[in-house]
Amino acid sequence: MDADQLRDFLSKPMSNRGEEFMKRNQPSPEAQPSNAIAQHDSAIRNHLAGLVRALLQEGDPQKLHDLLIEHRNFIDSILDLLNPKT
Repeated sequence: MDADQLRDFLSKPMSNRGEEFMKRNQPSPEAQPSNAIAQHDSAIRNHLAGLVRALLQEGDPQKLHDLLIEHRNFIDSILDLLNPKT
């Protein structure tokens, strides 16, 4: 997702973002477990978008930056678990 797509995504009402994500990532009927994963992913993206919007409205870009760095570090830690160093 590029910056323009992210800006567009964040500008939409939260319910629309979730619906749009679910439509884009609609699994085939035989991929039922993926549907649950897509719903969790959608919820995470909606919550993160809400945090971003709230912090932007607060006018504290440093706080937003720090929060995003924390999230990046968390995700990087998970990725490190998936790719053990040899």
